[in-house]
Amino acid sequence: MSGQDGGGGSAGAAGTDPCPLTAEEVTAALGATVENDGTGCSFYPPDEGTNPRAVLVRLPPLACEDVEATGLAHEPYDGLGVDAYLYSAPAVPARILVCTDAPFDLSTEIAGDEAASRAATEGLARLVLEGG
Repeated sequence: MSGQDGGGGSAGAAGTDPCPLTAEEVTAALGATVENDGTGCSFYPPDEGTNPRAVLVRLPPLACEDVEATGLAHEPYDGLGVDAYLYSAPAVPARILVCTDAPFDLSTEIAGDEAASRAATEGLARLVLEGG
C-alpha cells in the first residue's frame, strides 16, 4: 500500500489497491526521481517541486457512462485495449480517463515535453491495466 516512504502498492488488478503504482515505476516513466506524497497516488519530486509529476485518481463507474457530460475537451484514445479518452488542457498535457470495471484518471507532466508526458501517461496506464 502507498505510504510516506515513497513506495506504492504492489500492483494488483486494477481496483484492488488504492495506488497500484510504485515510486520506482513512476520515476522510470518520468525519467526523474519522484516520491508518493502520502495522500494517495500522487507523485512529485522529493524537493517539494511540482514537476515532473504523476497523479492517478480512482473513479466510480459513473465517470465513464457519459464522457461528453464532463464538458472537457477529449478524444478517444486507442492503444490501451480498453475504452480510454485523452483530455486536452494546457495545464496538464497528458491526462487519460481509462474506462474499465475500476475506472481511473491518470495524468503526468514533464515540463516542456508534451510527447514525453503522453508516453509516460500511456506507459503508466498500461502498468495499472496489467496489474503491475
